[in-house]
Amino acid sequence: MSTKINGLDVRPAAPAATAPIARSKDSFSADGAPVGPGSSGVQITETARHLASLEKLVANVPEVDQEKVAEISLAIERGLFQVQPERIADQLLRLEQSLARASGRMK
Repeated sequence: MSTKINGLDVRPAAPAATAPIARSKDSFSADGAPVGPGSSGVQITETARHLASLEKLVANVPEVDQEKVAEISLAIERGLFQVQPERIADQLLRLEQSLARASGRMK
C-alpha cells in the first residue's frame, strides 16, 4: 500500500530481520519498590528545596499593592499624575534585557 502526499510516494518500511533489542533494567521491582543504588525513591535537589521555599514566600505576598493603587488613583483624580515616557521606555528595555539574559539569548 502506498499513499501520495504532496507528490511523494510514502510506503511503509519493510520489517528488517534483526536481533531482538535487549530491555534495559527496570528501576522498580515487580512489587513496585525502587531497586538499585540509593533505593530510597525520589531525591529532591537543593535547588528544588530552595524553589519550594521561595514559592511559599511568594504565596504570602499580595498580588496588588492596594495602597499604591489608591495613591496613584488619587493623583490621577487631582490631575497630579504625570506620565514619564522616558522612564517607561527605560524600564521596558531593562525588563526585555533581563528576560533575554534569563532565556539565554543574551549574555
